[in-house]
Amino acid sequence: MFGRSEKLADGSIRIGFVFKVDCNPPIATLDIRGSTFITATSSEELKELENQLSQNRVPPPILMATFSYVLPLLSLLARELGLPPPVPPPIAQTEHTTRREPTTGTGISYHV
Repeated sequence: MFGRSEKLADGSIRIGFVFKVDCNPPIATLDIRGSTFITATSSEELKELENQLSQNRVPPPILMATFSYVLPLLSLLARELGLPPPVPPPIAQTEHTTRREPTTGTGISYHV
């Protein structure tokens, strides 16, 4: 879960977070708190980021980058404490799209 964003003096944005992960079997819950610092590469990117954060939406790339960094730390912490490995939260399933085979004008399909 991400908290409110805060714009810093150097132009970067800080967002606090808390991740809670359960161990399997359910013996313990690990909580890790921290902050994500984001520096935009352009003014357009900064405006878009501020717009999304003002609507209380964290962009998926920031969410995934933070989670990808934190999950190994949680796994290491669980191992050091002698706990079973943590179970990551469920990932929403997306609709699978069917892929069409490109064809030539003669109706012969080919692979690219």
